[in-house]
Amino acid sequence: MEIKVANGRYSVRFYFKGRNGDRKRVQLSDRRWTTSSMKKKEFELVANQAIADKIKELESEQDEETKEKVSLAFYIEKFLGFDETMSRGTTIESKRTRLRNYLGTCFGLDRSVKEIFTTQNMMDFRMYVASLNRSNETSSHVFSTTKQFIDYLTAQKVIDGAESVAMKASLVSLRKRDEEAVGGEEDVGENFWTKDEIDRFLATFDKDDPYRFFFYISFWCATRIGETLGLKFSDFDSEDNTVSIARSRNTHAKIGATKTSSSKARITIPKHVFQHLEEYRAIIKATSDDDYLFFPTIHASRTTIRRILAEHADKAELHHITPHGFRHSMASYLLANGFDYMDVCKYLRHASPDITLKVYSHWIRKKNAKGFDELSE
Repeated sequence: MEIKVANGRYSVRFYFKGRNGDRKRVQLSDRRWTTSSMKKKEFELVANQAIADKIKELESEQDEETKEKVSLAFYIEKFLGFDETMSRGTTIESKRTRLRNYLGTCFGLDRSVKEIFTTQNMMDFRMYVASLNRSNETSSHVFSTTKQFIDYLTAQKVIDGAESVAMKASLVSLRKRDEEAVGGEEDVGENFWTKDEIDRFLATFDKDDPYRFFFYISFWCATRIGETLGLKFSDFDSEDNTVSIARSRNTHAKIGATKTSSSKARITIPKHVFQHLEEYRAIIKATSDDDYLFFPTIHASRTTIRRILAEHADKAELHHITPHGFRHSMASYLLANGFDYMDVCKYLRHASPDITLKVYSHWIRKKNAKGFDELSE
């Protein structure tokens, strides 16, 4: 320790030796450390305490850096050593196999646990396990052991406690979540049209027909029928190419919540939608951003919407689809344009990627770099 005095103030310098053997010089000062407030002997006590506190802080920082760099393989063995006091040897070996063969294979045993354990990665891990077609019992054991491992890492302050809750919540067998995964999405079957078929269908309407724009928006915004009816002009933001789906509206103009909490969301949509929106606004002579896009003053029953949909499908010589088929059609279009299931999940505002995989697994293709706002009309 070296004490210095300059301009009536004390400062102290010392060398800190890290656990890796490196030495670095550290200087401490404080505006309260004045020669007028304490003598040098008194300051030595203050300096010793300040140095002790700083060393603790530096060691803690080193610990954090070390934890981030330590591999998954290292922490698996640490976890199993901790767990050995409570489990039989056969169980320990089973857990080692699950963690190394599943987590390790998915992410790499040499990767940092800080890098691996994020909510998004755990969702991807669940999809990885599902893709292996293991039994539901095997998948459940893998997820159960992974959750125990997450609890251990949280207790060791290696990962954040708040995020660990979300990580564990995402580790549920896809088979157990089949009912949830359907999430109200009907089976696709033939209930969709290609983009060319959508264009043929829309071409059967007069340009100023509100129903034409109703179905156009249902496709490009991938909205359910009640959500389409609930859209206002104020929900569209042309500056960042987004639309906020915030409510559902029945045909008697009663306002309600969206189907699920995740359905209430802001999504990026193609730029050309906003050009058509302004044209439509001029056609219906909307005067306020708070106006509903569709049928603000007249009754439009869902039966009427379905009837008009069927009539114009016949005009276009297309097979019949339901209003929900426009969501399926958009999912098909996105996947055909190279978007992955996570992109489709966000665009359709699914509660979980499980829903997207469950409903559209036969359409999943490799992702390309195209953005939502670049989708051509």
